[in-house]
Amino acid sequence: MNLKKSTSIITGGAHRVGKAIALELANYGSNIILHYGQSKEKAENTVNEIKDLGVEVEAYSADLFSEMEIDNLFEKINENYTYDIVVNSAASFIKKSLIETSYDDWNKSIDINLKAPFLITKKTENILKSKNDSLIVNISDLSGVYPWMKFASHGISKSGLIHLTKISARELAPNIRVNCILPGPILPPPHMSGNEPEWIDMINNIPLKKSGNPQQIGHCVRFLAENEYVTGAIINVDGGESLIGPMNH
Repeated sequence: MNLKKSTSIITGGAHRVGKAIALELANYGSNIILHYGQSKEKAENTVNEIKDLGVEVEAYSADLFSEMEIDNLFEKINENYTYDIVVNSAASFIKKSLIETSYDDWNKSIDINLKAPFLITKKTENILKSKNDSLIVNISDLSGVYPWMKFASHGISKSGLIHLTKISARELAPNIRVNCILPGPILPPPHMSGNEPEWIDMINNIPLKKSGNPQQIGHCVRFLAENEYVTGAIINVDGGESLIGPMNH
């Protein structure tokens, strides 16, 4: 795929990993359709950074918890754009044990982390399949592989996202490739600042003994865009955390 002739949709693109993905693709020439939830100011700042890279960018707000808002979002996008890449980066990150998890917690995790990518896959399929090569990238994490303590609904939703990736990759081939990235300790989770002993111990436990950075996830998305022979892949970008199982969680 030639990124200089592409357009990419990034959900959750205002900050953190989503922003890094948007900037990486924009830096290589892709126009950006940036989705954000409540982070309007951060989205505006990211839009300005993308404009400085010389590509086109538009930002849209939608609550991915709402099926109606997802419908309205893609009604606008599909009326005005054709696109080549969709990155499902928006996520909920609820830290609660199975017994602590409420019905609302469960719904938020499943709706944001799994149902929204499912609906977005359906909403974008017609446009993506019209291209010779198009790409969907889902962002999961190792809670979808190992049973992390106190991340019950989150882990279940991310496990579902990994399987959604595999089903989508098989059913939507050959024109649409679907892959999944599992970041490791790239950034401290929202409930941590990065100075806690828990975070430092987590880093010291992994084989590479260092945290990553969001740009490395952006690099991986770019690799997937440029390599047209990769689909159904579940790629760990985690400093080797996947090698030690769930001991960090």
